[in-house]
Amino acid sequence: MKSFSGAIGYVLVAFFLYIAVTKVSTNPQLFMNMHGIGIVVGGLIVAAIASFPHTVLYGALKSVWRSMTPMSQVDPDAASQTVAIGAAYQKGLTEVEKESAKISHPFLSQAVALVLEGLNSATIMDILNKRIEEKRVQINTQMNVMLTLSKYSPALGLAATVLGLVDLLGQLESADMVKLGYGMAIALSATFYGIVLSNLVFAPLSEMINSTGEIETKEMEMIREGIQAGLEGKHALIVGEIVNSYLDEGKRVDFINNLQVKKSA
Repeated sequence: MKSFSGAIGYVLVAFFLYIAVTKVSTNPQLFMNMHGIGIVVGGLIVAAIASFPHTVLYGALKSVWRSMTPMSQVDPDAASQTVAIGAAYQKGLTEVEKESAKISHPFLSQAVALVLEGLNSATIMDILNKRIEEKRVQINTQMNVMLTLSKYSPALGLAATVLGLVDLLGQLESADMVKLGYGMAIALSATFYGIVLSNLVFAPLSEMINSTGEIETKEMEMIREGIQAGLEGKHALIVGEIVNSYLDEGKRVDFINNLQVKKSA
């Protein structure tokens, strides 16, 4: 089941920032510092391109999109399909091939393809373990992109503020106090941008990528354990209990009745 917590969270962030700027502030225009926005946002883009390869940035953007509506738990359908493959394996590779047409989970499809290629159990497990480990590395790399941007944001906001203050100090002789106060407020707004981007955008995105990745790797581990049990010749009910241990208690599948229904059919 997909969760919309990520998308809802950012809608709430935007809403409360809007309220803070338009309702609490006496002059919302003070926050419209286009030079500050340009320095902070432009600086983040340059820093990201300079810090990471384009493939890593693309992967991070895809992860951000997925994390907006992440899976809230391990998919029970993936568990059911894994058990079905285990039951089919007991009847032979022909049955496995037939059952593979019903698979929707990409990692399970990869695992079944290895089985159908006739590889031995140890080789299959080794390949699956390496792919799970590579997935973890990808998640950590994508998290690091967001964490790095969260570190850069306040510094860039401060840099934009300093530039604004330098320009402001250059006008001390000709400007009155009203204009100086207005200019200082605009300059300080750039620091606000950096703090908001760091703490309300990039840091939460990093955590969302992490939580989404944990569920994805947990699903992959469940599939690996189920495939391994099937290759070892364990009964489908045992495979079912193994994969059920990865599901939330209220979402566990009744494989006993499911298998009995299939047999009677």
